[in-house]
Order: sequence, then structure tokens, then C-alpha cells
Amino acid sequence: MIKKENKMLLKASFHTCIGKNENFSRINFSVVWKILVPVRFVHNYLATILQPERMKEKYMKKIIQIVKDNKKWILALICIIIFLDVLEDVLDNQILNFDNIVYSKIIYFKSDVITNLLKIITFFGSAIAFISICILSFIFEKNKKIPTYISINLAICGIFNFILKNVVRRNRPIGYRLVEESGFSFPSGHSMTSMAFYGLIIYFIFKFVKNKKIKTCLIIVLSMLITLIGISRIYLGVHYPSDVLAGFMISISYLVLYTHIIKNNIN
Repeated sequence: MIKKENKMLLKASFHTCIGKNENFSRINFSVVWKILVPVRFVHNYLATILQPERMKEKYMKKIIQIVKDNKKWILALICIIIFLDVLEDVLDNQILNFDNIVYSKIIYFKSDVITNLLKIITFFGSAIAFISICILSFIFEKNKKIPTYISINLAICGIFNFILKNVVRRNRPIGYRLVEESGFSFPSGHSMTSMAFYGLIIYFIFKFVKNKKIKTCLIIVLSMLITLIGISRIYLGVHYPSDVLAGFMISISYLVLYTHIIKNNIN
């Protein structure tokens, strides 16, 4: 708003102009004032909102808030993009250099002790281990919705992996194998199912376990188990690194959707 002194100064200047020019003699000052005030107000408002720093700060806050509100969907989208990129390279046989580099790094640590350890770890990504855990969860878990959703999740992920394998039809690595496996290679069934299965258990632990120390320990242990199962499939020579990476990525995307669907029905 223009100050009172500015108004008096403007009025004096206006009358001076009138005294020098007869063409302005009939102009009413109040009319001019009513025109100038809104114009000045609009000018100040536009000058405020169009300042680059304020605009930048305003949009950055909006972007940060959007990311916070949709972080799980952004994660799912990123994982899908990575999966599709790997899938494209697999179909074009372009990923093999990456596979060879990662594989050579892993088998560098080859030893009888590590081989026996990873054979045990890879068992926790097998169908026998998953089904056993499902049965035990039905026996000991009071909230029967939890083992029910774990079992449904296992079935969906197994079917999904079977479909993907038979669509892509990538053969397993030839040569160095420490265990025998049949079927196609892409994506890794152990890796994909482990991420979905143990990932869902991590979700339930995060949601229902109240003791922070126990919660943190369980989440760390299960996260390490998922990672080691993926590494074991590469080390034992039954999967390419790209199979494991793709299995993890598509499984994370699927898990985001699955937990979103069941979240309101598990309390």
C-alpha cells in the first residue's frame, strides 16, 4: 500500500502538471489515485511471487513433499526400470560382460569352507524352506492372517517367477557348477522368491514387533540372508549375476504392491 506521504507528494506533482498543461485541467485526482493503487499492488505481488529464489524454494518443498508421500511407489518404479533394462540386455546378449566381471570377483573367494556355508544358505531360498516356515507360522502365530498372507505371497511369487522364466527362456551358465539345477535361469527363482518371502516377513516385523533392538536385529539378519542367498546362486554357478539382480528388482516392485494391498487387513 502506498504511504500517506507518497500520496500527498503524488497529488502535489499532479496539480503542478495541471498548472502547466491545460489538457489535464479536467482530470480528477481521485480517479488517478484509484487506478494507481491497484496497479502498484499488482506490481508488488508479482515482484514477490516471481523472485527466482522464492520460486525455487517453493518448488523444491513441493518436490520433497511429493517424494515423501510417494517414496514406496518411486522405489517400485526405479526397480521396474532396472529390471526392464537388464531384461533388454539379456535378450540382446549384452549383459554377459557384466556377468563375467561380477562372477570372477565372487569366485575369487572360493574355498571349501565358503562353498559348504553357501550351500547351507542357499537352502533357505528353496521351496522346502519356504513351505516349512509357512507351516510353522500357522502353528505358532496367533494372528492367522499373517501366515495366510505369507503363504499367498509365496504362491503368487512362485507362479510369477515360473511365467517369467518360460517367457525369457535363458539357459543356465555352463561349466562351473557346484550344485545341480534344472529349468531356465532368468530371473533367479531363489533370489526373487527370497526377496518377496523374507521381505514380507521384514514388513511384518517392522509393523508388529515393539522392541526396537529385537526389531533391528531381525531386520538386519533377514536382509543379510536375502543378500547371501543371491550371492550363493552366483557362487554355486547356477545363475548369472544379472539373473539375481533382476530377481531382486522385480520382487521389490511386486512386494511394494502386495504390502499396499494387504496393509489395511492385517491388524
